[in-house]
Amino acid sequence: MAIRLTPEVKAYLEYVLAKELKYVRLSVVPTEVEGEMSYMITWTKEIAPLERFRTARDWNVIVIERKYEHFFGDILLGLDPSDRTKVVILDNPNVLVRENGNILVLNG
Repeated sequence: MAIRLTPEVKAYLEYVLAKELKYVRLSVVPTEVEGEMSYMITWTKEIAPLERFRTARDWNVIVIERKYEHFFGDILLGLDPSDRTKVVILDNPNVLVRENGNILVLNG
């Protein structure tokens, strides 16, 4: 399944990364691994050469704030229901995009 990444998704991620984490130059790249579609998000940090999110399948849990659910719907379509990754939608996770253990949180 191809992953459709809209300009709105990219713009939102750029906003969060630039405003809250001081990351810039976001790049979202659909990637085929062993015949399955996934995605990779990379960005250039002000003080580091390059940081990288792992593919979605490498996260145990992806948490999304409910009001931003529509931004990430197309990305989440790329997750196979049989994967160990679980998606949790919360009204107010009260956290920023970050890795906490093995949890990826996406919110504003």
